[in-house]
Amino acid sequence: MSGTDDALETLLYTFSIGQLQWNDDALFLRARGNQTLFNIANKNLVCEQSFKPEADTLQRAGFNVTPNLESQELKKFSLILILPSRQRDEARALFARALQLLKSDGYVVACVSNNEGAR
Repeated sequence: MSGTDDALETLLYTFSIGQLQWNDDALFLRARGNQTLFNIANKNLVCEQSFKPEADTLQRAGFNVTPNLESQELKKFSLILILPSRQRDEARALFARALQLLKSDGYVVACVSNNEGAR
């Protein structure tokens, strides 16, 4: 990994300062890894990532990685992290999937940079 991943660092910030806590049933959609995630995340974190280089990095760090999980096959999660893509329809679909997979009292935490469509 080269350079910094500002969206990922921002997503993880509230966890690194202790404002939010990791749950044992957390999911990370469009997961990417960096040293901050590796240092602070619960190893029970389920990561969905279909891009093999990113998936391999997450697996080497000890996370459970799947290329595509189906909402009807899985339990509900109390914490879901999202790094949405630049494509508006794909990002909306990702948020919809997150809501399907979220427990009623759960949280969705997302971050996207201005260059990726947050403006």
